[in-house]
Amino acid sequence: FFSSHIDYYCEPFDYSLLNQNSLNSIISYKHIRADQIIFCEGHQITNNPYFNTLPFRHVKGEVLDISCPDLRTSYIHSNGKWLLPVGGTQFVFGATYDRNDLTYEVTDSGKLTLTTHLSSFLKYPFSVLGHRSGIRPSTTDFKPIIGAHPDFDRLFVFNGFGSKGLTLIPQMASDLIDYISQKNPLSKSINVKRYDHLLHRSLSSL
Repeated sequence: FFSSHIDYYCEPFDYSLLNQNSLNSIISYKHIRADQIIFCEGHQITNNPYFNTLPFRHVKGEVLDISCPDLRTSYIHSNGKWLLPVGGTQFVFGATYDRNDLTYEVTDSGKLTLTTHLSSFLKYPFSVLGHRSGIRPSTTDFKPIIGAHPDFDRLFVFNGFGSKGLTLIPQMASDLIDYISQKNPLSKSINVKRYDHLLHRSLSSL
């Protein structure tokens, strides 16, 4: 989708190629020139020297890929867990919540938890096609972190949605764009400004 609509590059971001002296003017990265950078990195933000001092507390989640031929719906269903249609008779069901195991390995206990919940959630027979895991970017106050770096006002963060990304991200993405383009204020409860003292401190490591 992205490749067919915009210039899209799938590659690791090299922070060392950002020149601090130019970060408050037009940003230069390789052959790209930009007015702003919005870092939407999920849990990989821990590798970002501009924002890695923010108080993230990541959470592992496991999901099941399933087939349910008798279920005909295009809606996302939620009842403690969620069921996401992905086309035809296939769905994704999730998710578990684990703060201790932050590996990408799926677990038997995670699969059992999900199949047990799904059996009580879904009245139709289903088959499991796959079992996956990922890491949610959560925060210590359970609220997203959005906005501009206090020292580099062209660098933005959009992160920390935890298990609520599905419901929060569409509106908050719009809010961030309005903040950048029209200077509409962000809610104090999600604005990165509440952690400016931590970001100032991070500059010594750049």
